Amino acid sequence: MSTETSRKPAPALLTEPLTLTLDHLTLGDLNAYRQATHAEQWPPAGLTGPDRLAYIKQQRRLADKAALGLALFLNDQIARHLGEKIEE
Repeated sequence: MSTETSRKPAPALLTEPLTLTLDHLTLGDLNAYRQATHAEQWPPAGLTGPDRLAYIKQQRRLADKAALGLALFLNDQIARHLGEKIEE
């Protein structure tokens, strides 16, 4: 069997607006993302040089982690809405 024939089909595209309710865990991810992106853009004034860069990198990592949580939640909820099989 070739790899091409055994591939899972691409997810369906959304064609209509969709309303979702965020659970407490996802609200935490959203808040963490918002806080980290703000902190990344507005680091404390006293930080300079390598310390400032390290702080910005850390905030970017936190934002990326939170964004991943949000993306996974959205993907799962959309798949459920469309009736797609959810892989646990």
